[in-house]
Amino acid sequence: MDGILLLLFGISIILSMVFDFNIVYPLIFGSFCFAVIAKRRGFSWNEIFKMMTKGTKTAFIVISIFVFIGLITGAWRICGTIPFFVYWGTKLIAPSLFLLCAFLITCFMALILGSSFGTAGTIGVVMMILARSGGVSLPMTAGAVLAGAFWGDRCSPISSSANLVAAITGTDLMKNIKNMMCSAAVPMVVTCIFYGILSYFNPLTASQTAIADNIAANYNLNFIVFLPALIILILPFFKCKIKVSMAISIVLACGIALFMQGASVIDIIRSLFIGYKPGFTGEFADIIAGGGLISMFKAAMIVLTASTYSGVIEKIGIFDALEKLIMKYMAKLGKFTTAAAVSVVMSMISCNQTLAIMLTEQVMRKPNSEMNIDKYDTALDFEDSAVLLPTLIPWNIASAVPLSVMGAPTYSIIFGFYLYALPLWRVIREKMGK
Repeated sequence: MDGILLLLFGISIILSMVFDFNIVYPLIFGSFCFAVIAKRRGFSWNEIFKMMTKGTKTAFIVISIFVFIGLITGAWRICGTIPFFVYWGTKLIAPSLFLLCAFLITCFMALILGSSFGTAGTIGVVMMILARSGGVSLPMTAGAVLAGAFWGDRCSPISSSANLVAAITGTDLMKNIKNMMCSAAVPMVVTCIFYGILSYFNPLTASQTAIADNIAANYNLNFIVFLPALIILILPFFKCKIKVSMAISIVLACGIALFMQGASVIDIIRSLFIGYKPGFTGEFADIIAGGGLISMFKAAMIVLTASTYSGVIEKIGIFDALEKLIMKYMAKLGKFTTAAAVSVVMSMISCNQTLAIMLTEQVMRKPNSEMNIDKYDTALDFEDSAVLLPTLIPWNIASAVPLSVMGAPTYSIIFGFYLYALPLWRVIREKMGK
């Protein structure tokens, strides 16, 4: 019976992907399945409820961060911060190094935005337009953008995945980011060389200035609009809590929108909560629209619903046999290689990056604890596996959504070199005993 319930749960997730309905629904069904399994194993409904609420404690920490991230996505749009980056990104592109520039500009944009989807939907769409008009391979461009988007999604101070990993491992976000930068150094250099070579054989033959002109005509692009992003990047290094940094950034962005961009108070409030709606037309108007608190609702529900599993799974021991198998292979293959293998399986099952991270942590928690793995090493292992590897699963929304937004084919993943260069580098280092 337990196996049938788990099978039905897996099928419900697959169906949500095939028929494109909200994954939160199968997650709620999964919560019900785990509750029934716990009941069948002798736990009372009151005990099951306590198990579920225990698991949600971490979720609320993450959701509080999601609230700030959602507000920032609306504030930065209406105050001109995101248009500022898109404008200068298009201006700084060297035609002979287009793919390399696309990767690096996307990396920086993703670091600022902290969102792979948001990056793909803004600068990613712009890069695809430039590639199409300039005769550059669209799959290569999409691959470079996808790689850059997840470079930032992995290590931005306002990344939901980075904050999620820090919360579930009980680690300091900024220390994690420092560790991530170190582990990515060699793969980053190799990736730049890779895109440099591709750029040589796929130069941009024509420029597209319509988007830049559209931005310049509708926004005040004074350097001041960069300050909300600068605050997010700098304040955490001065021991300022990330939520405080975000709050300061939001307040400053609202002030800039009001006094520099001529936005009304009503427009600002609407952008913060239900998303930005530009008051002009053109290609960029469709690209820049969106964001706001409502944009984080789905991610918050995924985390909240999935977190109800953790307490139940821990008590009923549903992963006991798997945990023993993992410990066996950790001794043979190494902790990172094992974590990567687990994250691939979880990414294939969950079809979602957030859920893949949470399930990987759940399965690896006991083996890591019994083998006395340092919590910061654990966090880095998850960042280099469960955060990146879902993008290599064609049906996982981590890559499916960005590629769909950019209008790129699925095989563009092949050109997301950084996405597999970093995990591969970690495996090589582990085999070398470093």
